[in-house]
Amino acid sequence: MLAASLVTLYVSTELLVDSSRKIASYAGWSSEAIGAILISLATAMDEIITGAISAVDGVPKLGIGTLLGSTVVVTTFVPSLLVILKGDVSTRGNLSAREAITSSFSTALAISLLFAGGLNRYTGFFLVVLYSLYVFYVARGEAKDVANPPLRAPPKKLAATTAVLLGSIVLIYVSAKFSVVASVNIATRYLIPEFVVGVLILGLGVELPEIMVSIISSRNGESGMALSTILGSNTAKSLLGLGAMAAVGGDMVLPISQPVVSSAVFALASPLLLHASMRGGHKLNRLDALPLLAIYALYVALTIL
Repeated sequence: MLAASLVTLYVSTELLVDSSRKIASYAGWSSEAIGAILISLATAMDEIITGAISAVDGVPKLGIGTLLGSTVVVTTFVPSLLVILKGDVSTRGNLSAREAITSSFSTALAISLLFAGGLNRYTGFFLVVLYSLYVFYVARGEAKDVANPPLRAPPKKLAATTAVLLGSIVLIYVSAKFSVVASVNIATRYLIPEFVVGVLILGLGVELPEIMVSIISSRNGESGMALSTILGSNTAKSLLGLGAMAAVGGDMVLPISQPVVSSAVFALASPLLLHASMRGGHKLNRLDALPLLAIYALYVALTIL
């Protein structure tokens, strides 16, 4: 059931990404802004919904493990795979530099709040508001950019695209629900801690949309979109993901254990390493992939042990 749920997550996220890109083109946004807001939110939607469901179901450790694990994956493995397959990746400097800083800051803030007495509904709403301000900031900057005039979409075409968008969100919700149930069943059957299941199984599996979006965008000559999607996705996970979990699930306190601490440390260090690896704030090459891959391999080894 877990495999089927992850496949459904992948298919539904692909539909969501496609419809988001069309709607963004109607608004006249650049490819970088599409990646930073719409596509990143689309690809992070499965982790956000999975985390919120796990909090409501009383297993927040699974959702937090998934979010922390996916943070490490999206800031190490995904950009490494992107540059290995594509080669040098570059994007619009100012936006990506700000995205890298925002991504690192968001992760640091969320983890600090998580371990400084845990999260509650108030801090959860605070993180959600911060994400809303981030979206407003990027969208406001795009509104001032006249280089990409909006397209006029026929009402029927816009309605059809919106219907696909909403239908994809429903599919993501359903598949995320089954992913949580299947993961808990695996943890119970094989006596695997729920946190480890979230880190290793869901943490990697739910990153399939980011991987595919990055590869497809890069092959289509939109490497800026690919890199912005990676950075924006991490911001969405840190602020909106953990914020939504606390807002709907209430108090969340993580017990101090080796998998929890190592995941938090790697989730904090990975965005910083990605930021440091981005030459001039907006470029990556194959040499930059080596330390990122090494960090991910070390993280998986420590989590298993």
